[in-house]
Amino acid sequence: TFPQAVFALRFWSALLSVLSVGLIFLLAKKLFPPKFSFLPPLFAAFTPGLIQAAHFGTTESWLIFFFLFSLYESLLFLEERNKKHLFFASFFCGLAVATKISGAIFLTAPLTAWLISFIKGEKKPLIQYIRELKMPLLLIINVIIVAVIFSPYLLLNREQSWSTLKYEVAVATGKIPVFYTRQFLNTPAYLFQLQKVFPYALGLLQFLAAFAGFFLVFTKICRKFSKKPLNLSWSVVIITSLAYFLYNGRLFVKWTRFMAPLFP
Repeated sequence: TFPQAVFALRFWSALLSVLSVGLIFLLAKKLFPPKFSFLPPLFAAFTPGLIQAAHFGTTESWLIFFFLFSLYESLLFLEERNKKHLFFASFFCGLAVATKISGAIFLTAPLTAWLISFIKGEKKPLIQYIRELKMPLLLIINVIIVAVIFSPYLLLNREQSWSTLKYEVAVATGKIPVFYTRQFLNTPAYLFQLQKVFPYALGLLQFLAAFAGFFLVFTKICRKFSKKPLNLSWSVVIITSLAYFLYNGRLFVKWTRFMAPLFP
């Protein structure tokens, strides 16, 4: 029944949101000094946008969870240089795609981690470099296989799946005008989210701190000469988050939930 469906969906949203706070703590341990690692999950637990997502039976709680897990596995790869973490990261990207096609952008995390490792790694024979170039292709194939396994009707009912996908993309990009997206007429890309989404979803003070922190880290990453090199893990987090924002921020439809994976 409809009430049972709502209860089940809200159960999963609540559970995955709680687990996401734990993942934020694990990520914080990789990114911050130990004495500050408790702050990100504490802020996340009281973030209005994440609390809202935890109460709704939408796909965003799943996407946030898979996004954080793919980031965490990508950071583990940078730390250990063990390729199994790249495949774990791509596995969670595949689950994200099975949940919602736009989850494919999460693949930026393991690809960025691999690229940093490829560039910054020890010098190897040319043939070994060439062999390593197949890794991005293997990660993409893994994402596709996992997505099809966990969402088999993408293939089994591909005509309807493709038709639905084309319709949703057309609505999201504004090619098909529908009454419930008229609110986004003449709204500026990117600037709208910075003015109307993040300040309310995060709270104004947290938004200002996050905005300042993002640019502080971004400038440190871009700085070529630094006495103390920035933790490379930050590069994965910033590049992946920026890729997600640039992709989704340009859409005609600018619902708050589209930005939910970036709230943490």
